[in-house]
Amino acid sequence: MKRGRKRKGKKKEQRREYPRGWMTPFPLPWDTARLLQSKQNQCLNLSLWLDYYIAWRDWNDKGSDTALEPMPSAKHRKAPMLSSSKRGDIEYLELSGLDDLATAYVQRQVEVFSDYRQRGYALKTFQARPKWRMVVGLGGASVLETDITLHHLYGLPIIPGSALKGLARSYTLLNEGRDEDDPLFADVFGTVKESKRAGGVVFFDAFPVASPRFQLDVMNPHYGEYYRGQSPPADYLSPTPVYFLTVARTTFLFALAARDGRQEWLRAAVGWLQKGMETMGVGAKTTAGYGYFAPKEVR
Repeated sequence: MKRGRKRKGKKKEQRREYPRGWMTPFPLPWDTARLLQSKQNQCLNLSLWLDYYIAWRDWNDKGSDTALEPMPSAKHRKAPMLSSSKRGDIEYLELSGLDDLATAYVQRQVEVFSDYRQRGYALKTFQARPKWRMVVGLGGASVLETDITLHHLYGLPIIPGSALKGLARSYTLLNEGRDEDDPLFADVFGTVKESKRAGGVVFFDAFPVASPRFQLDVMNPHYGEYYRGQSPPADYLSPTPVYFLTVARTTFLFALAARDGRQEWLRAAVGWLQKGMETMGVGAKTTAGYGYFAPKEVR
């Protein structure tokens, strides 16, 4: 019995195609991807790029958007749309067009500080930059192996005020010999003992005063299979490079405010925070030299 020929159905409507070999954010429609790649409509929020616009490449090389796979180089996925520039022998990554946004954010925060002063708070600010590199939030949840703490609206690297308060508190406990039984310590940081109360000093998020600069760094664990319990440690195991973004050569603005205009609280908190930044470091990998600051004058 002869089998009949299968009827050929109507050809499916051909999808709009990406340019051959083009880098595409996935899973965005082709027209949205074109807008994001154009210079006139470039997305300036690095946080969005790292969380949602990871670059993918068409591996079937047919220009179709139906079979997209991630780029093989983790190094490129870690620094999407960041242009590199060399100053001396050091390569920095920068996001073009971010100067105006950073300046506007600084002005907005200055207005916030002014409002605090009008409400009776004593407030001081100072600037500092990392002596080498800094990364905050390296172990945060991310679609990549590593993360970095960025402002969710502006995409600027920030140091959360909670991290700064924790650093100042740790320095005071470990180096000043103070604890919650000390009246000044309790006034600044609060206490959970009988006289439960919140701390009298507000630690604001630290933010860059100009367009930030990044550096791409790498961790290179040699015994990944051993750490996963799959093999004994041996020289024949292949290293696994893990790239991550760090902040370098970027000046941050720090601000603290004390309730009821209490200058003695404010002076103590600023001193403890600055000493902690110089001797203990901020963020991840401080034992490897990351996150140490050189504070400037206090205003």
